[in-house]
Amino acid sequence: MNQITSEPQKSLSILVPCHDEESVITATTNSIWEYCKSLPDKYSSSFEIILVNDGSTDATLELINDLIEARSEVRLVSFVVNRGRGAALRAGFNASRGSIVTVLDADLSYSVDHIGKIIAAFELDQAADVVIISPYMKGGVVSGVPLKRLVVSRIANKILAGFVEGNFSTVTGIVRGYRGSRIRSLPLLENGKEIHLEILRKMSLTGAKIIEIPGRLIWSAERACQRHSLGRKFASTATRHLTYALLTRPAKLFQYSSIVLIVLGLYELLVITISTFSFFSQDDLPFFRRLWIAMNEAYTLSPHSFYIAGLALILGTQHFLMFALQSINKLQHEETVRHLIEISSQIERAKHSSSRDL
Repeated sequence: MNQITSEPQKSLSILVPCHDEESVITATTNSIWEYCKSLPDKYSSSFEIILVNDGSTDATLELINDLIEARSEVRLVSFVVNRGRGAALRAGFNASRGSIVTVLDADLSYSVDHIGKIIAAFELDQAADVVIISPYMKGGVVSGVPLKRLVVSRIANKILAGFVEGNFSTVTGIVRGYRGSRIRSLPLLENGKEIHLEILRKMSLTGAKIIEIPGRLIWSAERACQRHSLGRKFASTATRHLTYALLTRPAKLFQYSSIVLIVLGLYELLVITISTFSFFSQDDLPFFRRLWIAMNEAYTLSPHSFYIAGLALILGTQHFLMFALQSINKLQHEETVRHLIEISSQIERAKHSSSRDL
C-alpha cells in the first residue's frame, strides 16, 4: 500500500474510495478539483483529493497516476488487492491532513456541491464533529434509484438507526464530513461497509457531536442499471449491517421482541376478555362459577387465543428481563470501549505530534 508522507496540514481533504472506476474517475476528480478551486481562499488554496485505489483490476490506477501528474492536489493511497470499503476509508483517513475530511463516492451520486454544504455545516456549528449527508430526511432528494432498492435501503436505515444513538435518517451512507483530528484519532477496525455504523457508534461513545443535513442522491440511468444488477451483493451488505448492529447492541433485539410479544399477548387477552363477557350469564350462580363457564365457552370457541396470549406474555416478559440485563451489560461494555478509544486516541495524537516535531 502506498502511503502519504507527513506534510503540512490542509484545510480540506476530499477522500474518494475507488474500485474499478475507470469509466468515471477522471471526470469525478476533475469535477471535485474545479469545485474546490471555486471555494473561498481558505479552502481553494489548501485542499487535497485523496484517491484510494482499492485493488482495482481495470485502468483505474493508471488514470489516477495521470491525474497526479496533472493536479498537484491529487494524492494516492493504493492497495494491490481489494480490501473493502472500510479498509479503504481507514487508509484514507490516516493519510489525510485536512482540518475537515469529506468523503464522496467515485460516481458522484452525491454531487460535488455537497462539499460546500458540509463546510457550511461545520462553520455554522463549531462544536460539530460529524456531518451526515442524508437523502432520506426532510428536505432530502432521491432520484433515479430503482424502487426496490430504494425501499429496502430506507427500511434498512430506519431499522439500523435504532441501533445508533441519535435520531438519524441515514446511517449507512458514505458521504459525510468529519473533523480531521477527530476521525484520524478514532480507532476503526471494520474492513467492510459496516464501518459507517462503527464510526457513528464510536463517535457517539466518545461524546462527539453528530449532525445531519439534507442531501441529494441522484443516480444516472447507466449507473442505476449497473448497480441494479448487484442486488444479491446489496442484500448481503444489508445483512452484514444488521448483524454488526445486533452484535454491538444486542439489547435492542430483546427490546423490540419484548414489545412485539407483549403487545400480541395483550391483544389476544383483550379478545379473550371480550369473548368471555359475551358468554357471561346473569343467572343466580355464584360470580366465579359464571365466570368459569363463560371462559370455558370462550376457550371452546377460540382456544388458539388462550395459547397465543399465554405464550406471548410469558416470552415477552422473559425478553423484557433479558433486555434489562443486556442494558446493564451494555453500560459496562460501553464504558470499557470508551476508555479503550480514549487510550487509542491519545496514542494517535502523540504519534501525530511526534511526526510534526520531526
